Amino acid sequence: MPKDEDEAKRTIWAQGAAEGIVDEVLAARYSAEDQTALLRELARRALLHMPNPCNEARILARELYVEYLRQADDPFEDGLPGG
Repeated sequence: MPKDEDEAKRTIWAQGAAEGIVDEVLAARYSAEDQTALLRELARRALLHMPNPCNEARILARELYVEYLRQADDPFEDGLPGG
């Protein structure tokens, strides 16, 4: 099996597993503030277990920003990002 195909399967599996974990947190009877704190801590701890957490965080931040722009009705409603 080619490396790209392995990576694609790994990504699909990881996305499904992460979705299940996050959905469990969101389905639990925690306050919105507690859910946010728990999700933030899960993300932080996950990053800390990666070989280069700062670089991974930058990559994820870019991906999240692009996803936010795709989903937002008016992404610049509050002004341009960064100031």
